[in-house]
Amino acid sequence: MPKLAKEHNEEGAIAFVKYYFDVMNYSLETYSVDDLIAITNRTCRICGDNFIDPIQSHAKKKYWQVDGEYRTNVYGVKLTSDDEALVEFGTRTDEVAVYSAPALEVANSPARKKEALGIATLQWDKAWMMSQVDFSK
Repeated sequence: MPKLAKEHNEEGAIAFVKYYFDVMNYSLETYSVDDLIAITNRTCRICGDNFIDPIQSHAKKKYWQVDGEYRTNVYGVKLTSDDEALVEFGTRTDEVAVYSAPALEVANSPARKKEALGIATLQWDKAWMMSQVDFSK
């Protein structure tokens, strides 16, 4: 984890969200979620249902993913208490394809051209943890 992402301040919260999506990209490339789980509170339903669980499911099926990287920008941050920060962010994803065998595509999704805007709720307990992600509709 970058040193800045370990700091208990607004700059640290911003760096943590950027790092979180870097870890997400790593998890999508390797289908290893240990690092992602280590920085995610299981209270984050979107993180579990939409990020961690699908990666684990694909790994068990021996699927692999090509592309689909998250590209994330941070637009604002507010420390709401000593142990919580809200971080406004936007993310796009590249085109993605999932394969079960060479040339056997099982899923795909086009690149997201419009940025999905969201709010990340971080909790501090000796380090930042992702505790909730909400995307605007």
